[in-house]
Amino acid sequence: MKGGFLVDCQAKTDDSRREAKENDILVSVAGKIGDMCVVDHTISLGRAAMAYTVKDIKELTFLYMSLKVFNKKLQTISTGSIQKVINNNNIKDLNIAYNKEIVSKFSDVTIDMFEKMKMISKENRKLIKLKEYLLPLLMNGQINVDDIEI
Repeated sequence: MKGGFLVDCQAKTDDSRREAKENDILVSVAGKIGDMCVVDHTISLGRAAMAYTVKDIKELTFLYMSLKVFNKKLQTISTGSIQKVINNNNIKDLNIAYNKEIVSKFSDVTIDMFEKMKMISKENRKLIKLKEYLLPLLMNGQINVDDIEI
């Protein structure tokens, strides 16, 4: 999950048994407990992550922000001496208050910001790839900054 807003990994493999799809919310349940990200393409899902799928897109921002609120609690309820983990029972114990009307109003206010965060994350991913491509060329003198037109 690498601490970003959008998941940063390759597409789904053919032989995977579990997968997450666009707009699923991933939560790390092993290792760095509570790390979260949003899926923007179908991916294979390993054992260290749990995916939440919303039935209605209006629930997406509410669920994401609710899970963010419980992030510290997830860390404190994790168990394990070598590698911390949480399980389904720990997740079921989280009490998230839900009212359809309030969730809908919350979504009306936040969905545009959420979509903008997704767009900015995608742009950042492209800029990082561009940097990784250009930096070696600049370092070995194949191109100069003066050659790049912005």
